[in-house]
Parts: sequence; structure tokens; C-alpha cells
Amino acid sequence: MDQYEKVEKIGEGTYGVVYKARDRITNETIALKKIRLEQEDEGVPSTAIREISLLKEMQHGNIVRLQDVVHSEKRLYLVFEYLDLDLKKHMDSCPEFGKDPRIIKVVTLWYRAPEILLGSRHYSTPVDVWSVGCIFAEMVNQRPLFPGDSEIDELFKIFRCRALRPQT
Repeated sequence: MDQYEKVEKIGEGTYGVVYKARDRITNETIALKKIRLEQEDEGVPSTAIREISLLKEMQHGNIVRLQDVVHSEKRLYLVFEYLDLDLKKHMDSCPEFGKDPRIIKVVTLWYRAPEILLGSRHYSTPVDVWSVGCIFAEMVNQRPLFPGDSEIDELFKIFRCRALRPQT
């Protein structure tokens, strides 16, 4: 962890804190995500393992690049490329598909399953399937499916869409 120097906190989400940081070797500005390890005895959370394995496989201009993973002193850090912008302003002002979604609470809210928004702590495959469905819909429509600005707004957008579906 000596290679990276935290500059400032730039965001906080359900699973961790994101810092603007500097790579002391390359002098590159990076985003450093500290994963919450609430139950240190249980090891790395399955959500973090899923995120790491998916990001290592994905190479695309619209997906943040995972540069490094550092596990030390009962802490887990993910090192990402850094994008110097305010995500909320960027997402609100750029409806085109050329945006770069980043893993910060503002964005992940849009892909969060209703049961998680309603307080369920049971996180399994259906939650991931919901998120993937939202992402695919965004790719097809070139805009977010449920761009809520709070958890309650997100739920209203989901329920409104469900209510408008014809009953069979």
C-alpha cells in the first residue's frame, strides 16, 4: 500500500470509500476504493470478489479500468483509473451513451434491485441479474433505465414502470 498516497475522499457507497490518490511510482492520479471488511474473520466479501473478477475480464471504453488489487493489513483496496469529473453532474447533463459509468454510490443506485432498495440484506444471483438487465437496457436505449437520484426516487421509477406494463 506504500505505492499509493491518498489525496482526498471523493465518494462513499454501500461497500466502501473511494479516494482520489497518487501512484508514487508513476505519479499518475488514480481512484483508490477501500472495500469495507465488516466481518474481518470471514475474509473478502463475495460482492468484492465478483466485482474484481468481472472488472479484470472487461476491457471497454465505457467501463472503468481496474489497474491493481492490494490486500494488506486486513484491508482490501481496488486501484482504478481516475476520471476527473462530478459523476452526478456528468450523468445528468450527458444523456448520450458516451459516458463512463464509475463504481460510486450515485451510479450503482440506478442498477440496484428493488429488494435491496427495500432493505433486504440477502444478496445473491437475482440481484446481479437485475443489475445486468438494467445495464443491457441502458446499452440498447442509450440512456439509464431507472435514473433515480435517491433510493426512494429509484423505487418510484421502478414501480411506475411496472405499473404501466399491460397485465396478461
